[in-house]
Amino acid sequence: MITLRPAWPEEAGRLAEIAEAAFGGYIAAIGKPPAPMYPDFPALIAKGRVWVNEDLSAYSVHYRDGDALHLEAVVVAPDAQGRGLGRKVIAWVEAEARRLGLPRVELYTNAAMAGPLRLYPALGYAEVSRHEEAGFARVFFEKDVRGLEVHPVRRALLMQATICRRLKSPFTAAVIDCITAALREGTVLGDRVLHWPGDPAPRGDALALRLAGALHVCVRAGRLPRLAEFYPPAAMSAFADLQDAVTEACRAEGQMLADWLTFAPQTNETGRSAALYPGLMAIADRFGLPMDLLELGASAGLNTNLARYGYTLGGTDFGDRKSAVQIVPEWRGPAPTGPEPCIGSACGVDLNPLDTANPEVARRLMAYAWPDQPERLARLEAAIAIARAHPPRLVAGDAADWLEAELAATALPGRVRVVCHTIAFQYFPPDSQARIRAALAAAGARAGAEAPLAWLTLEFEDTVNPVLCLQTWPGGGRETLATAHPHGTWIEWRGEEATA
Repeated sequence: MITLRPAWPEEAGRLAEIAEAAFGGYIAAIGKPPAPMYPDFPALIAKGRVWVNEDLSAYSVHYRDGDALHLEAVVVAPDAQGRGLGRKVIAWVEAEARRLGLPRVELYTNAAMAGPLRLYPALGYAEVSRHEEAGFARVFFEKDVRGLEVHPVRRALLMQATICRRLKSPFTAAVIDCITAALREGTVLGDRVLHWPGDPAPRGDALALRLAGALHVCVRAGRLPRLAEFYPPAAMSAFADLQDAVTEACRAEGQMLADWLTFAPQTNETGRSAALYPGLMAIADRFGLPMDLLELGASAGLNTNLARYGYTLGGTDFGDRKSAVQIVPEWRGPAPTGPEPCIGSACGVDLNPLDTANPEVARRLMAYAWPDQPERLARLEAAIAIARAHPPRLVAGDAADWLEAELAATALPGRVRVVCHTIAFQYFPPDSQARIRAALAAAGARAGAEAPLAWLTLEFEDTVNPVLCLQTWPGGGRETLATAHPHGTWIEWRGEEATA
């Protein structure tokens, strides 16, 4: 096994040469120099983050990040490649994590780097997220290094924790880590979770978010006063203290937490309306007609109510300026153009639509909001209040069945029907997806200038972040209008390039 030592300040120049030689070949694929190509070696060495082997043919950059060892880079000089040095460096870093008492190693690579994308899974690293960070398309991995085979459900929970960290929710991530460690066979909660009958993964049954929501609802109800002391707005506490409080909570409220897992998370993220709204402006600019919105996977209908919110997009205010819900995403690119949409009607469908007038439903929705993101909590609370005052029109049913019936009906002249959905399509069965596409194609073939049809979607499409796409009938093909954060935190608008 290889042994690494801290790099010395006088070795910074040689390390810079290795980095430039090792990463230079990736510039063409990425379109710019990779992030690890030109690090500030003197600063990193001063912080003790750079470790080298004795002949200076390989090095790692790593540091402790909460309860994980973050592996920023593993680099092997080109003339030393092909001897397994990279694998040996990674093995040494994993051993270092165990020595420090850390349960996992986390790392990332660029989505264009085919070699690392093959290597890390081969070494037992699980992919947990893909998204843009610091201007690069990155793929994030992690591995439990405690020397034990990780239970597949625990692995799924840890994947969600990593995703939460990447989405700027460190407290939610820490809570999920603590729940994962607290689960024990032979307890009500442990048996329910560790023998989960479905897919526990983040894009499956989202089991980790069910657990985090269950604890959150108990805290909000005053059932876990000790754990509540750790929740925001309190400052982040030592991980060991939070672990003790979560373990105690899982023991005290095990039955209630287990029962809560029946409920699937329903995000109802109104920030996504800020992506849909400029898309509706593009439709208004194209057709100049009032709109009838048909939302698929509407849940509680908070985004069905998007006409009742205000938006600041590219420095300009749109929508209802007096609304209690004002959405101000970070806007990238040109300001949106076109008239504001005139929404004549809006209706949504969901297998299990939620009635916000029911206090229990409202509590459940609030519980699924991440507690260390107060602006999202406040916006959700305001959107629920608006939904109670102005209930959205919702239908219980299968999305494909409902849309087929809606589009088969005679279109009203002088109006454009807009089918829309936000990060919902991936959860529809493949057969339903195919039927939805077929229904849109058939209705589009019948659509004319007097009663056009539009399909506006914010979905992941083999992309790091969700993309806003628009297809209209008659005429235009499918266009990508924007890229957005999954919660609508930022929107990168393509402007005239997309809508011309």
